[in-house]
Amino acid sequence: MSDIRIITGHTTRFNPDQTLRLLGCRSGSDAWDRTKKDVMERIPVLRRIIRPKGAFAMKEDEGKTWIYAMMTLGGAITAYTGRLREEGDAAAALLLNAMADSSLFSFEEELQQALRSFCREKGCGISRRYEIGTDLPLPWQQRAYDCLAARRTLGLTMTPDYMVVPEKSLSLVFSVSPDPEEFHAGHDCRQCAHRDCRLRQQPYGTETVVSASPAFQEYTCPAGQNLAVSLRGQGELPALCGGKGTCGRCGIQLVEGDLPVTPADRNFYSGEELKDGWRLACQAVPAAPVRVRLPVHREGQMTGLHQEKAAAAVRTSGDYGLAVDLGSTTIASSLVSLSDGTVLDSASAVNRQRTFGADVVSRIAAACDGQADELQKLAMDSIEEVLHKLLAPYPGMRQQLRRMTLAGNTTMEHLLMGWFCKGLGSWPFQPVSLGGVTLPAAELFGRVLPDSCMLTILPGFSTYVGADIASGLIACSMDQSDTNSLFLDLGTNGEMALGNGDGIFVASTAAGPALEGGQLRCGMSSVPGAVCSVTWNESGPVVRTIGDISPRGLCGTGVIEAMAGMVEHGIVDRHGTLREPWFTEGFPLAQGADGTPVVLTQRDIRQIQMAKSAIRAGISVLLKTAGLREDDVKTIWLAGGFGYYLKPEAAASMGLIPPSWAARTRAAGNTSLLGAVQALTDGRAVERMTSFIQKGREVVLGNTADFQSLYIQHMDFTDGTI
Repeated sequence: MSDIRIITGHTTRFNPDQTLRLLGCRSGSDAWDRTKKDVMERIPVLRRIIRPKGAFAMKEDEGKTWIYAMMTLGGAITAYTGRLREEGDAAAALLLNAMADSSLFSFEEELQQALRSFCREKGCGISRRYEIGTDLPLPWQQRAYDCLAARRTLGLTMTPDYMVVPEKSLSLVFSVSPDPEEFHAGHDCRQCAHRDCRLRQQPYGTETVVSASPAFQEYTCPAGQNLAVSLRGQGELPALCGGKGTCGRCGIQLVEGDLPVTPADRNFYSGEELKDGWRLACQAVPAAPVRVRLPVHREGQMTGLHQEKAAAAVRTSGDYGLAVDLGSTTIASSLVSLSDGTVLDSASAVNRQRTFGADVVSRIAAACDGQADELQKLAMDSIEEVLHKLLAPYPGMRQQLRRMTLAGNTTMEHLLMGWFCKGLGSWPFQPVSLGGVTLPAAELFGRVLPDSCMLTILPGFSTYVGADIASGLIACSMDQSDTNSLFLDLGTNGEMALGNGDGIFVASTAAGPALEGGQLRCGMSSVPGAVCSVTWNESGPVVRTIGDISPRGLCGTGVIEAMAGMVEHGIVDRHGTLREPWFTEGFPLAQGADGTPVVLTQRDIRQIQMAKSAIRAGISVLLKTAGLREDDVKTIWLAGGFGYYLKPEAAASMGLIPPSWAARTRAAGNTSLLGAVQALTDGRAVERMTSFIQKGREVVLGNTADFQSLYIQHMDFTDGTI
């Protein structure tokens, strides 16, 4: 029997502008505005009468592997528009007919998400989408109908000439690729013969071209749409500044067409580079279709995770659990035996939400601006990608999963759960929930996880000190300690906690992503090719990269060690100013395989200074609030995805922590993930977490009188910090 997957669409997903284009309305015209008002008024009617439902399955046919898919909106919409025509209201019938077509197109986007998860599960990809009746002969309709048992699963019937009933239905066929990285399941205007289609975004007959360099992919983008929006989902296009044109990470190269040079382009590219067509995608809106080259960043598995492996062979029986750290930059997960607590394996991937910005403020703004569903899907897709990596070596274990724990900051948990985010970004900063809830994992992830698996969203302290920190404190046993410790997460939000088992002060400071490599000219995640260590000899810096391959950029530990060395060797002065001859072009730390230098620029150093100053000022405020001196703190826990490799001496040298703390500092690694593992294996861990949260007191740094003056004081690289 075929493994037929059923999906049910969300009738709330509807694109009014797409409907207007189907009707032939021109944007900005009077007809556009009048018709849009009519469309919006009829949305409640449409939602009552359409019932989106779809099915897909994989099958071998004619010596190839295909995925057959069929979707329908049900028969009520056709019957309703038929009655309108009989009553003489042809205009209303035409309008609702176009709205139904738009709903069917939106439903196909949901099908694509389900297909992506299915392909990850099966370890395959999709090389092309075919529409039956357009790209394939109508008799293929019978193959899809039979494969999906469409009469039983979808309530469809078929006429002798292969037409599907109800009318508002769509049949698709996808060719399966053995490459899991390949996923071309969307409609491609360049291969569509409907030349007069009112929804056409790309010219007919153009092709996606793989350039001679394997590091680029070419795409044709439509007129009138921001390139970052057009390219979203086509490849890894970082937008760490949230599309403000200030991080310089979304660079593309123009191949055909015209893109005017913007002031932001001039800030990042030389005259020669601009002449060669380099632009920032987030600032480019073409007046006519253009073809661009997008750098391909196939980022491998992150490093720096807890990697304790099972000594025994792969288990085939017993119960297992998943621990997940939902970070704003990286998502990590561990597979755990619930019988003995052994961590079998760990894996990670980039959080795809970073296309909306590196910081949580950008993502909150995007969610409140109507893009919450897309952010939720990106989080779910990223988690599913990690789970696929994690479970691929353990066939059959998916059905033995019984528990799943997830730790993330409060914003990440809201975006994943689909909770309303407005309260996170405006006074009085009240979240919908601080976690601590348990639900069937299938409610979020569908068939990716079995019905027997229960998901616990771990609890956090407040809007800006979330479950990732609470989880980390338990992992470091700070709730059971009699001595004072400081917990410091060197991520974008700069969370910190100071205290002991009797009570804890917590705070968050806007450190930004610089210490993780974000918003730096050559910054990148902790992936192969990232400079992770910088030492110095008589000739200058000596770098080591993850994977011991040619340097591609700088990750967090590389940034901190490079900065510490540049301070120590006088390459920057006490104010953080690069000395000549490096002030203009930046200081070269290494050279990539293609000769491109890996540098730290003056602008990079300012970002690093602001991050380290915010963290150091926050530490000082917590010490003062708790009535403690530096010597009263016996252990300092440095947490973060790169924590295992971070040298405490380097953190002290660049001023992140007081110099006297270097010998007492412990690099703890990904404590959020370790705490989530503990919540799986220790029956009291969640209770400990909840109890410790109740003993916590949040210090709002921006409301303290000393924070701003301390922030300015710690900006310099003074003798007290080196």
